[in-house]
Amino acid sequence: MTLLHQLCAALQAAPACLVRVERTQGSAPRDAGAWMAVFADGALGTLGGGHVEWQALAEARRAGAAPGAGPQPGPVLRRRDVAAL
Repeated sequence: MTLLHQLCAALQAAPACLVRVERTQGSAPRDAGAWMAVFADGALGTLGGGHVEWQALAEARRAGAAPGAGPQPGPVLRRRDVAAL
């Protein structure tokens, strides 16, 4: 099962916040466009690990837990949004 298929399956059970590498400079573990989907209890994909990934996980979880997060436009990813990846 591909990562995208895993994401679609996981989104049927819970929303996620999509974190994407917009750009890099110098040496970086992942190129621009790399992504991970952050759920309340885990994540799919990786930004390459380390401090930046841990910070991204924390920020994504805060965004997902914020009042008003959910079906409104914003940082929360639902299954219907995956086609845009």
